[in-house]
Amino acid sequence: METPGTHLHENWSELAAPGMAIGYWRLPRDAKWVDALKCMMADETHHRDVNHTFADLESDDPNPFVHMHKDNALHAWRLENDGVPAWVAPATATKGAIN
Repeated sequence: METPGTHLHENWSELAAPGMAIGYWRLPRDAKWVDALKCMMADETHHRDVNHTFADLESDDPNPFVHMHKDNALHAWRLENDGVPAWVAPATATKGAIN
């Protein structure tokens, strides 16, 4: 999609990201479909890594991700405390958006 001269680039490079993706991944309002796809691919890569990690654990091994989840919860709380909703509607997705 990012290679000029290809059919994907010609047809998709200027396609706007869906509002749901803009809100979910806190993208700027003018985000393109390719920006949303990059977020989706990164998210799926993370799920793959987590699933493979859990598959390799013994049943009594500790959860290696527990600290990350605590950190994520703290980050979300700080966003809310600072007046930036952790989950934003597409119309307000520019505050705290990833540029």
